[in-house]
Amino acid sequence: MIRFDPSDLTLAISSGVLAPEQVAPPSDISESEFTRLLIAVARGLGWRTAHFRPARLKSGRWATPVQGDATGFPDLILVRGKRLLAIELKSRSGRLRPEQRDWLDALGLVPGVTCVVARPGDWPALMELLSSGS
Repeated sequence: MIRFDPSDLTLAISSGVLAPEQVAPPSDISESEFTRLLIAVARGLGWRTAHFRPARLKSGRWATPVQGDATGFPDLILVRGKRLLAIELKSRSGRLRPEQRDWLDALGLVPGVTCVVARPGDWPALMELLSSGS
């Protein structure tokens, strides 16, 4: 994998210096690095991106400060034109939890929303999904 600062990677793709498939992740990439890479590539392809990161509380516990039925919400929301992608990212060995499946199933019922579970080995299919129509 070519290592870039995410903003440099976004610029390199948006300007055509790099093609998204040239930055395919290694199979053992961590979920957090996979997330950063996919966000940079998606932004380079013109997608608006949203990812909510957890924060460490004073108690040492990790939490993502949101309200409502947030447990299991997809890792990444991408929007471009009339398309919305809800993506649950997993490392090569990561497991999908039932509450994550529930969110993907619920969002998948909405017209125009595409929901996927993506692993590093899915990079070619992800790039096809991100590169196709607006």
